[in-house]
Parts: sequence; structure tokens; C-alpha cells
Amino acid sequence: MARWITGILLTLVAIALLLVADIYLLKCLLVLLSVVASLELLNVIMRFGGTGKKLVGAALTGLGSWLVLFDAPLVRLHMFVYAVLAIGFILEFPGSVNNSTKIKQTAFFVFGIFYLAFLFGLIGKLCDVPHYRFWLFLTLACTHLGDTGAYIVGRLVGKHKMAPTLSPGKTMEGLAGALVFSAFAAYGVRMIFWPTFDLVLVIVLGILISLVGVIGDLCESLLKRGFGVKDMGNMIPGHGGLLDRFDSLLFTAPLVYFITQLLP
Repeated sequence: MARWITGILLTLVAIALLLVADIYLLKCLLVLLSVVASLELLNVIMRFGGTGKKLVGAALTGLGSWLVLFDAPLVRLHMFVYAVLAIGFILEFPGSVNNSTKIKQTAFFVFGIFYLAFLFGLIGKLCDVPHYRFWLFLTLACTHLGDTGAYIVGRLVGKHKMAPTLSPGKTMEGLAGALVFSAFAAYGVRMIFWPTFDLVLVIVLGILISLVGVIGDLCESLLKRGFGVKDMGNMIPGHGGLLDRFDSLLFTAPLVYFITQLLP
């Protein structure tokens, strides 16, 4: 029950923000979310101690997402990449000699910053495209209703496991449910925000978003299994951490942004 109540409340808050908040506020909120998500990921990667290093990593993540969101010149993005690599090795590498665990931790520290900074940044880049509310709602609706469809159909009729090692709860029937729910979600968003948008294309986009969302979910499942944790955090009742809610969106939003750049 807590999962459903929290999910409904989060959905209402997201809808309100997308309808009334200006673009600058949305981007600042995404920077903040990237920092929180980074702390969650770094808490998993560096489970024992290293609070100062985690804070540095979270700050770098926020800086990176800010640079992407606010169209920093390419040279500044290059400087950011070099800074993350340098700081990551300065903080972690001295204790990594002849220590394979520390070497892996260093690699994940650097990877986590890039992963979250650029993907959260690309979510916000959707605010910069024409008809941005259409694209944002399309992404959110297809991602989350697809997830809901997978959960409902999987619970009701799911029999054939899709990825039993990574995510035992996912089934092929659930995947089919996700695709159907996402297709209807795409149709609904089109009717509300852009009725003249090509109907076939929006349905195809809805299905594609759902498929990529499943991949994002499985990728986080791989990370969690690798680090031996069930959830990335406990910030959201019934859902785990912030990353547990954004796992699919971190993959679907960049996809949609790149698609908008290819469309005429």
C-alpha cells in the first residue's frame, strides 16, 4: 500500500511541477536530484567510511549536471572530465596499489559521477526543445505507466521469466503489458499536448521508450546485484531510493532527447 500511495503522490507532484514551474526551476531541481542520487550511489560503492569523498563526488556530479543543463561550452565539459578523473585518482588511488578492491572502487567512483551527471543533465535538456512539455510528459508517462503495466500484468499472468538472474520478478508477460500501457500513454499524451503529432510515430516512440526503460531497470539491477544490495537507498517509502525511481528514466529521457534532435 505504501508503494501505491507514494507513487500517486510523486506523480501528482511531478505533474504539478511540469505544468507550473519554469524551465530554470526544473533544471535546478534536476541538479539537486543528481546530487542526492550521487550520494545514494556512492554510499553503495563506498559502504564503509569515506564521507568526505562521497560529498566531493556528489558535488562533482551536481557540477557536471549543471554544465550539461545550462549549455556550458565544450571546453568546460572537457575540463570537468579531466577534473573528475584527477580528483577520483587523487582521492582513491593512493590506497589502490596491490589492492584490487580499491582499484574497482576508484573506477566506480569516477563512473558514478559521469553516469549521473550526464544522464540527469540530459533529462533537463528536454526543456530546451520545442513543445518541451509534450516531450517531458511523453517520457514520464511512457516510462512510469510502462513500469506500472509490467507490474500489474506480471503479477496477474506472469509465468515466463525474462531475466531470472538479474531480476527474478520480471516476466515476458509483464514486458508485453509494459509495451501496451506505454502505447496507450503515448496516445493520451499526444491527444492532450500535441494532437497533430503523427499518431503512428508517437505509438512507436511509446513502445521504444518502454523497451529502453526496461533496459535501464535491468542495468540498475545489475549494479545492485554486483554490490549486494536490494535497494539503492530508503528515501522513498515503498520504492527504495531516488535511484530506484529514476533507473528507467535515466535511460529513456536521453533517448527521447536524441530523438528530438533527429526529427525535422
